[in-house]
Amino acid sequence: TWYVTCTDLANNIARSAATRALTVSYTAPADTTTGGGGGGGGATVTKKFDADFTQYVSVELTMKQGTVKTFTLDGTTTHKITMNQVTENTATLTITSQPVNVTLSIGQTKKADLNQDGSDDISVQLQGISQGAATIVITALPQLPSIPAPEAISPVIEKGKQAPLFDVKISIPDKYKTVFPGEDILAEITLINVGATGKVDVELTYTLTNPQGLTVENHTDTRAVETTTGLTKIFTTPENAQPGQYTLTTQLKYQQYTAKTTATITIKKKIPYLPVFIQKHLKETTITLAILLAITAILLYLKLKKKEEKDKTKLEARLRKLEKKTRR
Repeated sequence: TWYVTCTDLANNIARSAATRALTVSYTAPADTTTGGGGGGGGATVTKKFDADFTQYVSVELTMKQGTVKTFTLDGTTTHKITMNQVTENTATLTITSQPVNVTLSIGQTKKADLNQDGSDDISVQLQGISQGAATIVITALPQLPSIPAPEAISPVIEKGKQAPLFDVKISIPDKYKTVFPGEDILAEITLINVGATGKVDVELTYTLTNPQGLTVENHTDTRAVETTTGLTKIFTTPENAQPGQYTLTTQLKYQQYTAKTTATITIKKKIPYLPVFIQKHLKETTITLAILLAITAILLYLKLKKKEEKDKTKLEARLRKLEKKTRR
């Protein structure tokens, strides 16, 4: 019985629904090994596989529990399939050289990487189970050609000259490290030309990313750097910026040379109807209010205490007067 199995470059496998019958008469040659005696001579070895995938794309095997079959993908290397267990609906087998254990249900297909190079080499499908024997179809999968990594391009430096070398630093004043949506961020950036290149123009890229790593602001400009150059940049945060920690990245590029630095800022959520100054200094404001409330409570207590003592004095005076009148 034969059928057609197709496999694409993504290793998706499909089998034709129809099957055809084909009868072949074949007498397998005996495995022979010949060699010379003490007088020397050559040796001829005929090697036999149960499945040779240099000649076929797919091979159907029927195996009972404990059966071992051999196959090859390149005509030389021997791999083995051992049928470990056959139940009514499943078959468990081991594929070697590198052991791969597979358990299949009827109709299920699984792939295996035999040489552990990250690419599947074969697929195994369990066609059916009859009288304790499992019928499996092994298919050799097409291998994608390996693409060599591009060679690194090394800059050519003239003899006697020092290679360009740059550094970039960024500093954000404390008052700009925490802002609200729509407010400005001030960054103090220092560009340093360490190499002996003289005065050159460098490209600067400024990127502000949100907590999810998405870019919310990005722009570039060009600056001349001879030794050290300082500049101040102002970035405006989006009005709809979500609260969280944002990253400000500054990248310097000159030819194939780059230098990069980052700084973090925090965007806080605005509280409606509460003045921005209080929101920015909410901790300090809370502490100040707590101190004022404490002072007010102490002053009120002292005032009430003084009034209580005064009322007590008046009451004692009245009692003394009343006592004198009673005696008369």
